[in-house]
Amino acid sequence: MTKTEVTITLLFMRTNNTILRLLYFLSPFLLSSPLFASSLSERNQSFLQELQALIQLREHFSESLNGYQKPITPDVFKAVCGTVGGRLYQWSNENNASVQQITSRYRNPAHKASEEDEKILNLFRKEKQKTYHLSEKKTEESQVETLYVPIYVQSSCLNCHGRKEKRPLFIKKSFPNDLAHSFKKGDLRGAIKVELKTPTKQSL
Repeated sequence: MTKTEVTITLLFMRTNNTILRLLYFLSPFLLSSPLFASSLSERNQSFLQELQALIQLREHFSESLNGYQKPITPDVFKAVCGTVGGRLYQWSNENNASVQQITSRYRNPAHKASEEDEKILNLFRKEKQKTYHLSEKKTEESQVETLYVPIYVQSSCLNCHGRKEKRPLFIKKSFPNDLAHSFKKGDLRGAIKVELKTPTKQSL
């Protein structure tokens, strides 16, 4: 069983979400489809699927806030986005990859997209059917592959990223220069950016 299959199986076992269960059963057909990441290496196809599963998991968790009557506190926020962020960090360590969540309209300045990142985000805005973008660059020391996976706003995301005046109080206080608001369902929220370095033969 591959790492990808293990990841999907674990997600299947841990959730009652119908969409995630459906993705679990359809994943073998999606992976074999020529429309699915056909130009990616086997390793990067695996990475793409695992990252998309994490994005789906974030959406599943955020759906629990729909109809939530109490104020959204830092603890509630950590239980939703923080949990997935922690798993993403763990995933990066397991795969020896550099991972960053990037966006044009950031809340945390650490997530601010670079000039090069903005070009990729604009591609996703123009071509919403794109499920990833891969760029490659070779130096004397290593070959660098950068994989971008887009994140789109779901209705549940609007609890924290919708109308500016409706943001949770702790966000207003903690992020006075917050730009991550006034989104609408279907907008590009940002992307997960994964950088993978492989040493060249000369540097070995």
